[in-house]
Amino acid sequence: MINKDKNINIQKWIDDYTLDLLKKTNYLISSKEDAEDLVQDVFISAFENYEKFQWNSSVKTWLISILKNKISDFYRKKYNNKNEITLDYFFDENGNWIDKNILNDWTENENNIRENYLENCLEKLPNKWLICLVMK
Repeated sequence: MINKDKNINIQKWIDDYTLDLLKKTNYLISSKEDAEDLVQDVFISAFENYEKFQWNSSVKTWLISILKNKISDFYRKKYNNKNEITLDYFFDENGNWIDKNILNDWTENENNIRENYLENCLEKLPNKWLICLVMK
């Protein structure tokens, strides 16, 4: 007989399925922290929708279907973020800086850091690529 006590079942599911869900999520998500958050969201969603679970499939199958939806939502938000700043924010239609003061915002120390960083990056390039950049 299936135990219908919500809190007991959810705790058992957390104990039984967390590692499996984490393995699957770590495979699909590059960030360990994001993967852990998504698995946590799966159990929150399972708790909130516990009454909708019809017990026709296995618990693991239901949790994995919730996980698939959470992963889809994660990537949808990540790549469809409308709040990202585009180049239009900085440049006009002719490619000129909209706010020329932005060029003056660099301190001398920041300029030195930027130049050192750029030099280090250039040193690591293969010679055939470096020549293209240096000659320009």
